[in-house]
Amino acid sequence: MNEPCQPPSSDVAFTPSVKAVQERKGSRRAYAHVEANGGWPTRITPELAAFIGAQTSVFLATANSLGQPYIQHRGGPPGFLRVLDEAAIGFADFTGNRQFITLGNLARERSGASVPDRLRDAASDQDLGSRPCG
Repeated sequence: MNEPCQPPSSDVAFTPSVKAVQERKGSRRAYAHVEANGGWPTRITPELAAFIGAQTSVFLATANSLGQPYIQHRGGPPGFLRVLDEAAIGFADFTGNRQFITLGNLARERSGASVPDRLRDAASDQDLGSRPCG
């Protein structure tokens, strides 16, 4: 469950505009229970940690200051992704093309990481579903 005054973790996906479309298309009621239960799990379990540690590929999603998305692949041998604690994943950052687009975007704290079959928000507990424009 969420702390008082804390939006459900599902608000990252179910923004007001998504909820409006769900309402119009008839699926809102089916997903409302996710919010009622506080959203999705937001902590890395031991089982998920084992899954993450076995991966050889990850995709990082960031956005620049104008909100433009940027997706970048990172790969390595099993174990290159490490669970640092129940809310953080780290990885060895091998030298690439030295453009530093991802690092520059990460300075804004809006990012996510996707490994096969799982998506984890890495936005420092920030509510991405209601960020102001500008």
